Amino acid sequence: MVQILLNAGNSGSEIHFRNYLGGITLFTGEFTISTNDLREQSVWKKALKDLENLGLIEDQGYKGDRFRLTDKGWKAFDQLTAQTPEKE
Repeated sequence: MVQILLNAGNSGSEIHFRNYLGGITLFTGEFTISTNDLREQSVWKKALKDLENLGLIEDQGYKGDRFRLTDKGWKAFDQLTAQTPEKE
């Protein structure tokens, strides 16, 4: 869940989620996950749903395939990046 939030914030990009026959792909910024493993799919689907339920992201359509950070999401991103040490 944090990976999604941080990557969306760092890149200033939308979060895209694609269901296809046999698998899913989730991508935002430089983060991409594609899997056909059912257990892993459920983990990523739940992460998106949790972010949405917490008000950190919002669906940009009605299909649940394109999301953006909300104001609350940007504030959470700012707090996370303030806590994350810089890579040297």
